[in-house]
Amino acid sequence: MKATNDFAELQALWTNQKVDEVAMGDKLSYMDSLLGKLKSLQLHQDRLNRIKLIIIILLLGSSLPSVVKLGLQGNHLYFVLLGYAVVILSIISFFTYYLRNQLKVSKLPFDRSTEQFLGTAINRLIKQNNIFKKPFLFFILGMLIGLNLLLWGIIGDIDMVERIQIHGVSSAFLLLAGFLGHQFRLLRIKNEVLPIVEELVRVKKNLSKG
Repeated sequence: MKATNDFAELQALWTNQKVDEVAMGDKLSYMDSLLGKLKSLQLHQDRLNRIKLIIIILLLGSSLPSVVKLGLQGNHLYFVLLGYAVVILSIISFFTYYLRNQLKVSKLPFDRSTEQFLGTAINRLIKQNNIFKKPFLFFILGMLIGLNLLLWGIIGDIDMVERIQIHGVSSAFLLLAGFLGHQFRLLRIKNEVLPIVEELVRVKKNLSKG
């Protein structure tokens, strides 16, 4: 069978599969509902990703002229451009990794058995959740390096104590923003992703028992 995300083909694949706790007459509608939840999650994530991408492009594009101007005033344009490049590279790297590891229903193995399908879906969702572990920490580290290079070029030659204060406060603000963003994402994972993972795991266990 050709891989597809068509509901009808999934129904045909699962017609003779057994799912405990679900009456035979309701099996197909239940599987439709399960697949529908996966598709709904992907659509929701894709919609948010488009909004994030637009915001990032607008922020980076609008801030570049001001950043260059401040760098020229501080006589350290090299550090400003280097810091800006590190920030952009960090954002692009993380966002690319983020998109590549998000759930894509069309890439699930519809031509495999139900158990294999469910196992792959579970693994993809877990892999998606893991984006906000080490990859996110590396992203924040890159942003910190870029920010401090930017600041080094922008604030110019000032008293070292004042420079340390500026770098410290700015870094603390970035870390706080990263922490809050991370906590918000964990809340979304708990409310949007984990319930689906738990349901998929339960169905897979029931299939194994059968």
